[in-house]
Amino acid sequence: MTDNNLYLNNQKPYRGNKKTLALLVVVMLSLIFLLFAIKIRTDQTHAINRHDPAAMLQAYFDAWERNDWTTQASLLDKKYRNMVPEPVESLNIIEIQTISSQPIEKVYVVTFEIQVKEQGVVLHSGQYEWTFYIAWDSSRVEWVITNYGEG
Repeated sequence: MTDNNLYLNNQKPYRGNKKTLALLVVVMLSLIFLLFAIKIRTDQTHAINRHDPAAMLQAYFDAWERNDWTTQASLLDKKYRNMVPEPVESLNIIEIQTISSQPIEKVYVVTFEIQVKEQGVVLHSGQYEWTFYIAWDSSRVEWVITNYGEG
């Protein structure tokens, strides 16, 4: 079998311009690098220490202020994940106090001021004091917000 028999109709494949191929490879590698850089930056921006209850609580409020419902819900116990989101213009944590520090549950009283965007679903603009219970979830191997309400 000769080399000519390897090609259909005795035509050799198009090899293209080497410069064009090199440019295409550079563009593709640049796009891949850019996508990885964006992914790493996003992960670092929203990295949460889920083994520190105070960091979890701060992350909850940070997500709320960004109107990031996915992150906010990921910090809650499963039974609270279907809560109605409250869009905010601004959110200011005034004080976080630990009132109980048991090995498997931490209780915090958080005083915050909220400026609700447009008409709130449940909340209205103003100052609130809420009690947050954060419990260790052994199935998730992390702290989760399990219960809260106006205090």
